[in-house]
Amino acid sequence: MSIYQPYTYLIAWSSTGMKYYGVRYAKNCSPQELWKSYFTSSNYVKEYRFLHGEPDIISIRKTFDNRNDAILWENKFLNKINAGE
Repeated sequence: MSIYQPYTYLIAWSSTGMKYYGVRYAKNCSPQELWKSYFTSSNYVKEYRFLHGEPDIISIRKTFDNRNDAILWENKFLNKINAGE
């Protein structure tokens, strides 16, 4: 039986300075899956991996008890750092 635990994560390529902060809240998700069986749903990251290889920084940033808290945290964090710019 899997333990459902939504989480936010950071992946980065120190050689290029590229960073990506994401959230995972799928059914039966767990932080242990990050970069073992789950490699992000972002098409941009998929393309970046193809061009630059695997990230050298892979980090669980925060875990949550439910998906809503995880989504709100990611949104708050991305707004705080002005990720859209």
